[in-house]
Formats: sequence, structure tokens, C-alpha cells
Amino acid sequence: MEPEQEKPWFAQARFHRFLGVPITWQGWVSVAAYFAVLVGLQIFFDPDEHSAIYAVTILAATVVLAYIFISRSEPLI
Repeated sequence: MEPEQEKPWFAQARFHRFLGVPITWQGWVSVAAYFAVLVGLQIFFDPDEHSAIYAVTILAATVVLAYIFISRSEPLI
């Protein structure tokens, strides 16, 4: 028996080659988690005092979200 192909989390955008909006709850949770990290950084770390932590955390969260977008989206045509 063949394994069932996973449903994509993000739709393909209509008018350009980039990715569209989340179409499953997993997609919405991943986007919400990204914004939660950004808001948490603002609350707990001052960008002037902890600029290295701030920059590294934003970069890491963005790379993780980009990987999720690329790996869990509809194929580009």
C-alpha cells in the first residue's frame, strides 16, 4: 500500500511565483508561532542592549519559517 501524500500547508499565490496564505491549521500555527517569537523578543529583550540575541533569534526564526513554507507548500507550476 502506498503512503498517502501529505496535504500542503500553504497555497500557491495566484498572481506571482511566491507562496500564498496558509490553508491548514498547521500552516496557521507555524505563522502564529513566528509572530509569537517576534512579539516575545520585543517584550523580553531590549534591542539596544541585546542586539546580538535579537538579531540571531530573528534570523533563526525567519530561516525556520522559510524552510516550512518551502517544504510544506503546493508545488509551483
